[in-house]
Order: sequence, then C-alpha cells, then structure tokens
Amino acid sequence: MDNYKGKTVVVTGGTRGIGKGLADALAESGANVVVLSRSAPDNGRDSFACDVSDFAAVETVFAEIAALYGSIDVLFNNAGYGQSGAVELIDEKALRAIVDTNLNGVVNCTRAALPYMKEGARIVCISSAAAFVPMPFRTMYSVTKSAVNMFARAMRHELDGTGIQITALCLGDVRTDFAARRDKQTTTSARYGERIAQVDAFVDKRASAKGKADLGKTVKALLKETARRKFRPTRIIGAKWKAVSVIVKILPDYVTDRILAKVFSA
Repeated sequence: MDNYKGKTVVVTGGTRGIGKGLADALAESGANVVVLSRSAPDNGRDSFACDVSDFAAVETVFAEIAALYGSIDVLFNNAGYGQSGAVELIDEKALRAIVDTNLNGVVNCTRAALPYMKEGARIVCISSAAAFVPMPFRTMYSVTKSAVNMFARAMRHELDGTGIQITALCLGDVRTDFAARRDKQTTTSARYGERIAQVDAFVDKRASAKGKADLGKTVKALLKETARRKFRPTRIIGAKWKAVSVIVKILPDYVTDRILAKVFSA
C-alpha cells in the first residue's frame, strides 16, 4: 500500500460499494483521495458531486482537482450500475443512461484526467465478469462492460511510450448492494412471459448467497493488482471467475450458450 502514499487518486462512484471500499483503503494508505459521485458531498477538495456522463462537468472537476493537487497520479474508473429487463421493452432514456454512465463515463473521466497525468500515472477501469459471460435480460450491462475492456485495451496502444498505464479489472459477485440497486425494468410481453422475472429471481438469489466475494478482500486484491510494476490489458479478480473465463475462451460460443441457457432456466 506504500505505492499510493502521497499520490493523488481519483475514485469515481466512490460513495458506496467497491468505490467506497477503495477510497477508504487508499486514504488509510496515505493517498490524497478525491471521490466523484452524483451523491458525493460537494466540498471541493476531497469530494465532488459530479455526473460522469456529463463531459463538461467532468472536465471542470478534473481541472479543479489538478489546481488543488498539481497532477493526478491514479484514476479509478469505478462509477457504474446494473440494469435488468428486455432490451426491446426498456425505454430509450434508460438504455441511453446505462451507456452514458458505464461506458461514456469511463471515456469522459479518462479524457479529462489525461492532461494532468505524467509518466508513471495509472488508469484503472473497474469492469465485470459480465463482459465475457452474457446474461439474458442483463444485455446492456454486459455490452457496456465488454466495451470498457476494449476501451482499456485500445487505449494501451494509444498511450504506448507515454509511461501512462491503463487496465480493466473484471470482478465477479462481491458482497455489496450493487445487485439490489440495479435499474430494474420489469415490463414484459407475450414474447418473454415470466422469463424476465425468473432471471431477476436468479440474480436476487445469488445476491444473497454466501459464496459472494468479501468486499475487503476484493479491495485488497484490486489494490495489489494495481500496484504491479506493469499492468496487464485486462485481469479477472477472483479464482472462480478466472476459471469461468478460461472455459468460456476454450469452448465454442454455441456450447457456452447452451450451458448458460440451462443455468438461467434452472
């Protein structure tokens, strides 16, 4: 944790869940932690109320942070949320909103932070196992996280030679209220029947399962990974999901889709 002492670290979505866990641990390590969130107290030094989907607002906030601290050493792109429902039936505003936060928010904050980053700076995009395990009625969440992974990979090439590193870290189930706070779109039709509710019940059951990863251990794993001398393009946190990712990569898509169909219909 000494890697962060005296460093200026920005954590988006830092008022709850993974983001708060990261912010608290980083502050304990001696970092200058700045939290961004729509629900954050707007104190103008270590906390800014900011909607990451609004580039103009994000740009202003990062300029203020740089004016206060001189530069930005680490950015944790953590802000994001889940969504459930059939893509066909989710209203357009809700569809745009999850893309604006989960994907465009990462792009906006990265763009706004880079002018104030020097050689040795780091950008960490918090992603999800949903990026490589497609779930029915969680389509837009999976899409945004897959896009975040590709954004991080492509940006590595853009930043090659600058001394600034970027990675996407994919999490599985962690013991937070993330699933409970998802944008739950329950509208159904004859086409989907009870399937939306059945998958929601499946997810809610997993949300209360004992097998979910401990928040504290997950935060430690994240900080250990981001303390590496050299970032990997993407990295999965948690042994269970590492094994799942290997299976997904090895098996043909039609085989994994059959397996997933059985899991979600069980």
